[in-house]
Amino acid sequence: MAPETQALYKEYLDLRRMHFLSSLFDELGSEGYLHSFNYTMHVKQQISNDQIIDYLQTFKDYIPAVKIQYNRLQNELFELTPKKQQLESEIYGLNNTIGSSLNFLKSIQDKCKELERERNGLAIQKLRLSQSSKITIACS
Repeated sequence: MAPETQALYKEYLDLRRMHFLSSLFDELGSEGYLHSFNYTMHVKQQISNDQIIDYLQTFKDYIPAVKIQYNRLQNELFELTPKKQQLESEIYGLNNTIGSSLNFLKSIQDKCKELERERNGLAIQKLRLSQSSKITIACS
């Protein structure tokens, strides 16, 4: 950003009672962070200038602590991401094992039903043979 434009923008911020943003602009320089911040707040978050000023004045003392906490959480996330991927892989494997086990269980249940039908058929056959042998003995 050209120096003249920077000066005009700072003057605009001061006129809009955005002194904190003006000082923030001095800190950030011409790297576009303030413009990006301003765009994000106004367009994406739909936050007014007065709300931004109020938030910054209210929370400016907490910003360093929040940044430290944010960095700590980013590190934790970085460390936990491989663990999450490992656990997702284990869950995938367990789900495959469960699926295979359910298929195996279904085949065992089907075999049990088949054997139960066969046993019932043999019991009926035994009963018939038993009754026919009683009839044969009784006839003799």
